[in-house]
Amino acid sequence: MADQRVWFYRRGGPCSPEEIKDMVTSGHLKPNDLVWKKGMAAWAPPQEIPEIFADEEPGNENVVTSDLTGTRIPKSATNELAENQSVAVASIDSSGRRRYRMSIRDTLFSFDGRLPRTDFFLSCLCVLLAHLLFFALGFSMADRKIPDIVGICLLTFLICDFLFVNWAMPAMVWKRWQDIGWSGWLTWAMLFPLFFPVAVVILLFWPGEKGPNKYGDDPFVGAPA
Repeated sequence: MADQRVWFYRRGGPCSPEEIKDMVTSGHLKPNDLVWKKGMAAWAPPQEIPEIFADEEPGNENVVTSDLTGTRIPKSATNELAENQSVAVASIDSSGRRRYRMSIRDTLFSFDGRLPRTDFFLSCLCVLLAHLLFFALGFSMADRKIPDIVGICLLTFLICDFLFVNWAMPAMVWKRWQDIGWSGWLTWAMLFPLFFPVAVVILLFWPGEKGPNKYGDDPFVGAPA
C-alpha cells in the first residue's frame, strides 16, 4: 500500500489525509491554512481537496461548489475562508510573470514560506544598511557627554536594533533556503566559517525551485505575457 503521509502544511508534514482532516476538525489548522502535496499546481485549503474531505450530497443546501477547485465543500468553510484568507500583493515582473510579494512583516519576522532572490537581496541590504546607520550613530556619541536619560534611551535602542537584526536576518535566510527547496536549518550551518561564503553565493545566485514545493507556493506564477 502506498504511503499516505504525503501532505504538507505550512508548519509541518508529511501527514496523511486523515491527520490533516483531524487537524482541521480540532482547529489546529485554521480556515486560511493551506496544504500541498507533490504534483499539485498550488497550495490549497484542505476543505477544498476531495482526497481529504469527501464530496457532500448535491442536494444539501449547506454545501456549495468551490470556485477554486469545483468540489463540494461545507458553506461554513467558504465563509470562514472569505473572512480569514490573507491577501497576497501581486505585481507583474519584466518577463510578464505574476509575482506575489510577501508582506514586510512576514519577510522580516516569519520563518514560513519562500523568499525569492531579488526580494532576499533587497531586504537584507535594507536591514544591514539600517543596522550600520544605527551603529554608527551610537558609536559617534560614545565619547560625548550626554544626559543619562539620553544614554539609557540610546542603549535601549541599540539593544532593540541588535535583537531585530539577529531575528530578521535568520528569518530571511531561512525562507531563501526554502525557496531553493532546501531545509531552512541550513541557516545555522552558516555559523561555520568555511560554509558561510559558499552559502552566501548560493543564496544570492541559486534560482528558486519552480512551482510549489513543501515550503510554499512559487512566488512567480504564470507564463510570460
